[in-house]
Amino acid sequence: MVYERQPQGTVSPMETYYYSSMDMSRAQIAYGELMVSSKTKTEEQIRYTIEGLDSLNTVISRDEGEMNKPIELSPGRYRVTLDDEGALSHIVNIKPRFRTEVMPNWSELQVVILDQSKNRVRMSYDLWVKNENTHGYKSHSGGMISMGDDEVGAVDKLWILPPGQYLVKLGGGTWSDLRNFVTVPLREGDTKVLTMIVDPAGEANFLIGAGVFTDDDLGFGSRRIHKGAIHGNINLSSNNNVDKDKPTTSFTLSGQFDNSLDIHDQISPFHFTARSLYDLGLNISNTSDFRFNLDDYSLKSVLLLYPFEKNRFLKNFAFYGRADQSTHFFDETTFFTENKNYVLMDQDGFQKDYRIDQPSLKTKESFFPLRLKEGTGLTYRINFGSSGWISLRGGYGWQQDFNNNSYRYVYSGDRDYDGTMRRYDFYREDPDRSSKGLESTVILSAINLLKFFSINSTLDVLFPMGTPENTYRLENENRFNIRVYRNVSLDIKLNIQYDKEKKPWVVYDTSSFLRLSLFY
Repeated sequence: MVYERQPQGTVSPMETYYYSSMDMSRAQIAYGELMVSSKTKTEEQIRYTIEGLDSLNTVISRDEGEMNKPIELSPGRYRVTLDDEGALSHIVNIKPRFRTEVMPNWSELQVVILDQSKNRVRMSYDLWVKNENTHGYKSHSGGMISMGDDEVGAVDKLWILPPGQYLVKLGGGTWSDLRNFVTVPLREGDTKVLTMIVDPAGEANFLIGAGVFTDDDLGFGSRRIHKGAIHGNINLSSNNNVDKDKPTTSFTLSGQFDNSLDIHDQISPFHFTARSLYDLGLNISNTSDFRFNLDDYSLKSVLLLYPFEKNRFLKNFAFYGRADQSTHFFDETTFFTENKNYVLMDQDGFQKDYRIDQPSLKTKESFFPLRLKEGTGLTYRINFGSSGWISLRGGYGWQQDFNNNSYRYVYSGDRDYDGTMRRYDFYREDPDRSSKGLESTVILSAINLLKFFSINSTLDVLFPMGTPENTYRLENENRFNIRVYRNVSLDIKLNIQYDKEKKPWVVYDTSSFLRLSLFY
């Protein structure tokens, strides 16, 4: 195939000049092009080795390519190796201004693990290959992980394999256990998706059935846009939100309801995602009795427009519009270990009410404080293959805080309101706020690191405009997940906030969960 690079579709004069200059430069160097393509469509970055050879087949250079992406090479003779064992090796000759495509002599296999509700399940499996000279199977690769429904952005591994007879076994152990396994023959040029149906809660035997199906066989004619999960949590947390040097420590037994909506193919070139999290639970701490008090709801949604979706150089640029909110559904009450006297003040510090010898105080009412964040601007996404990505956003943002009847402790003092001097705790209503200015966001998602560790992190910074104070508002949300066994994991959260108008120090909130997840 003759090597030609031309801009596709309607392009601007700047793009035309860019491509013309690039082609002229490369024509002078007289590079050739190598293309190794997979038959299966995948977003995974599959790498292979390129070795330059001289006339005696001595290796004189070494490079690395990526499947489904052309790579430019100097004219000459090369050996292309797709696997570690060297069983999939090709000798190619690169000619100037020509593209050389490698004809596939390999097989392709994907392993998808589902439960009986057709939800993807994260589970380990081993791949074995039949011995050609002896009986039985030998290990090809161990400790691989299928992707679960909660791992957004992750894709199941695409195996590039020599033709042969393969065995896939779930849950570890050797092939000779003859339990939780299925065999699949692969001939040269085959592309197969092996679907395994499991019962994740099973003890020794959790494989229900397996086979090579098409999407239509399983009813996957349309892309699933909604995903849901229920997580059961045991939580140990501490934070210094009230007192910088005296953190509150608490133990919580809670449930988390996680729902996400992802619409892309239906509204291309737009991409809409929304995710809601609701936590509800029981809590005991060093400052209160055992109570129902975990009640947090957050909704984050973003609409992306990819104007250059078909341009491979600019496809990761997008315009974004986002709207986030966080609130709670029930009244929140602070219970005192001993009856106290307290004074309530409004947002300006004037007295509203006082009470004597009270066992508790309602510090928040339903839906307040309500925090809203909106923004619009430009975003760019950098992909690191199937293991992760990072998204950079910059634009104009708004933030609103509504604090109707939301009180926080300010100080204690002696006062005489009814002819008797008493000790009172003073609580002040937080003021409503509205800020707008330049916003910057960094979102990092890394999944299945070392086959058991994942991290999701969001850093939000707003630089207010039109305000007398020269400061910024910062929020950093981090979630670390360590897989323990099947749907059981250790979930660690670390949230950091800095807002000088609220508190003149960095406020942190840490949580650790031993989590059991059920997907629907």
